[in-house]
Amino acid sequence: MRIVVNEWEIALLFSDGRYEGTLAPGAHRVGSLFQEVTVRRLARRQWITETNVECASADRFPLRLSLSASCQVTDAKLAFDAAHLVRAKLALAAAAVHAAALAPLEDLVVGREAISAAAAACVEDKVPGCTLAPVQVTSLVLPPEVRRMFTDVERARREGAASLERARAEHAALRALANAARLLRGNPELMNLRLLQAVGTGQKPGTLVLGGSALSPVTPAGAHPDEEAETP
Repeated sequence: MRIVVNEWEIALLFSDGRYEGTLAPGAHRVGSLFQEVTVRRLARRQWITETNVECASADRFPLRLSLSASCQVTDAKLAFDAAHLVRAKLALAAAAVHAAALAPLEDLVVGREAISAAAAACVEDKVPGCTLAPVQVTSLVLPPEVRRMFTDVERARREGAASLERARAEHAALRALANAARLLRGNPELMNLRLLQAVGTGQKPGTLVLGGSALSPVTPAGAHPDEEAETP
């Protein structure tokens, strides 16, 4: 019997129900006329995913975690005897529950790396003949009512920050007006200069006559006093 083993595989050879050993990558001639030969193939490395594991945070909020890990076979016979794929999924589910219970919900939402590290520590040496690394959190799902609660809290925080910023801007504007009022009170000439500046930026034509401390506009010649002069 001719057997071809790929580079990414580990082949276990059984003859008449007895384990004979593993086959290296390449082509092999195994068995004889009166032997029953069985070959079990294992992937050297593959990704294992456990999705939507029901968990609870340290402050008892419900959530669902999904974890994935790279499963690398180190001892093919031991991994095969232990049904390593099933054991790996069970280990990831237990690690998700354990990692979620270590921190409050807010820390879990913002700290995916911490969950991954805690889960990796939990699955270490839990699957015979295999190593699970790296362990990663692929998703964290919250119930609708918990999501609404987090949304309301974040909205209130943002609205508070916006109100505080508006209050700071108003305070700065009032402080600037108070400083300007003190300057004008101590320097009357500044008031006249400010009036000249305001009139100079206006759109209506006219002539200003400075008399005493007052500024009065003079209507152009030929124009009615109650009518505005037309723009040329």
